[in-house]
Amino acid sequence: MKKCKKSIAISSPIKKICSFLLILSMLLSLSIFAIPASADTPTLSVLGASIRTEGVQGLRFVGKVKKSAFSLTIGENANFGILLIPQSSVSAGTQITNTTSSVQIVPAKKLLSQASVESLSLTYDPAYYYFSAVLTGIPEESYGTEIIARAYVKNGGNYTYSSGQTLRSVLFIASEIIKDVGIPEEQKDYATSVLSAYERIGSDILIDGDNIFHGDHDLNYDTSVLQNTYHRLAAAKKLNVAYLGGSVTVGVGLETNYYAATDSWRALTTKWLKDTFPKATITETNAGIGGTGSAFGAYRARDDLKLTDSSTKPDLLFIDFAINDAYDAPATESAYASDVRTYMETIIRTVYEYAPYCDIILVYTTDKSRRAGTSSSDFPSLAAQHDVATKYGLTEIYVGKMLVEEAGLTASNWNNTYFGGTGAENPNDIVHPNSKGYKKYAGYVQNVLKAELVDKTLNPFVYSRHSVPSASYSPIAYPARYFFNDANGKTTGFELIEKANSLADKGYLRASTTGVTGAKVAFTFTGTGLQLWTYARSEASTIRVTIDGVSANYTIQRGSPNNKMYRVASGLSNTAHTVTIELIATSSNSGNLFTLQALMVEGDPNYTGVTFQSVD
Repeated sequence: MKKCKKSIAISSPIKKICSFLLILSMLLSLSIFAIPASADTPTLSVLGASIRTEGVQGLRFVGKVKKSAFSLTIGENANFGILLIPQSSVSAGTQITNTTSSVQIVPAKKLLSQASVESLSLTYDPAYYYFSAVLTGIPEESYGTEIIARAYVKNGGNYTYSSGQTLRSVLFIASEIIKDVGIPEEQKDYATSVLSAYERIGSDILIDGDNIFHGDHDLNYDTSVLQNTYHRLAAAKKLNVAYLGGSVTVGVGLETNYYAATDSWRALTTKWLKDTFPKATITETNAGIGGTGSAFGAYRARDDLKLTDSSTKPDLLFIDFAINDAYDAPATESAYASDVRTYMETIIRTVYEYAPYCDIILVYTTDKSRRAGTSSSDFPSLAAQHDVATKYGLTEIYVGKMLVEEAGLTASNWNNTYFGGTGAENPNDIVHPNSKGYKKYAGYVQNVLKAELVDKTLNPFVYSRHSVPSASYSPIAYPARYFFNDANGKTTGFELIEKANSLADKGYLRASTTGVTGAKVAFTFTGTGLQLWTYARSEASTIRVTIDGVSANYTIQRGSPNNKMYRVASGLSNTAHTVTIELIATSSNSGNLFTLQALMVEGDPNYTGVTFQSVD
């Protein structure tokens, strides 16, 4: 497909005008600014103008005509509508008519419903027909060009016009949206991109109105699963890209400081975005925590992805949890698959609650024992994630499978080239690639990005909210994670550990000594369920958890030292609950200090948090 061409006339007019694409339809997510009724005749008028901030972008004008004042034809042969023309195409003060050179005559083939009119904060009067005309595909160079709109009725060969005419530009409407405190943030975000584009181009460039859309303007745009990402890169010129995953997301396996390494697949992907779209400001959020899967991800997504901050929440999100979900299975991977679906659906729905325009990509890495790793029998956790991805129409990239097939990896040659060997932190690593392996992973991701963002001809003004189907896998309600910072000085036998710039260790409790029992922490929380995030070791510790006076013991242990989650409450009433956690048995091994990493609360829509109590 050929690329769209947009020509700008600077100071010298060109006589050719390309046809506007005019659409008559009910449009959603609009902000309309009404013209005072006194400025026009009550029988025929243009009420105002708006820009669409979702879907195919456009500048829209809304008009109305009194049914009893004219003989009106409805439908494909409508004899009333709106005239449109750039202000620069006519002399100042000119009242445009159907005979004005280059005027666009837009019949009202479709009418706006009462619900549509009222959604625009207009008062619906059944004595009138309401209709609209829309200009789409306006390039950012022409955001400041003012368009004249005038309503008309044609009876026979005679035209009747509204006595007044509206003059509006995309720039003007965007400015009004920014000022309005009642406009949703998503619409303000688009309006901000409009103002940013106009500021960048500068009002000193003269745009001849006859040449908006001048030249070959191919409107047969491709579709892309990353359309919103393209809009953010090409029109808004600002993209927040985020990565939610485990140690492979972080970059473990590299000899350098892997958090700061520039050769992880994550860092290379962000670099590709910056290199490919140099005019866009691209910000990365690295929300990877080693040894964690979708279970912990479901509770920390809201905070670690900065979802509650409109300026930092992700526009493009990569999720990499398949391999750690395999490791997190308490018994067998197959038995854990249903939990994986629950946690993954929780993550997706949490993201869409706060960032409904965010494009989400699932990245599937692999390890030495799951080389084929795509069937439900070989890799049940990946298959479970695939079920969720299919349900929500998400993009999936099987980087592990691609590398295995391309390199012909087997159990015997696994550590020769892409895992272990030169450049690897661990020469016998089964899951973390070396720099060559990470480069391969990044290349597979970049190929998908290139196919969707570069190789296609996309409309930069299309920006659509993702549809969210009904839940299928019992997602967790209002998941939240809380640390122990406020417990400092209130516990017995625990010390608070706080590490700067660490997502995992913002504030956790560690038993002061080994082989000693009685370490205790107490708190209240509001919600319907509670899980403990711990660091479990091969040597067991035992804790007693008392919730609202009811106690139960839990053995904290894992075959190989790593993070582990323990559910201690579910199905509670959404009220305040009192909890005490006490260490009652632990190993005397000096490397087995018991730790409580975080608290996971669910079911509280107010995110009240945790209140720690002093204990003796």
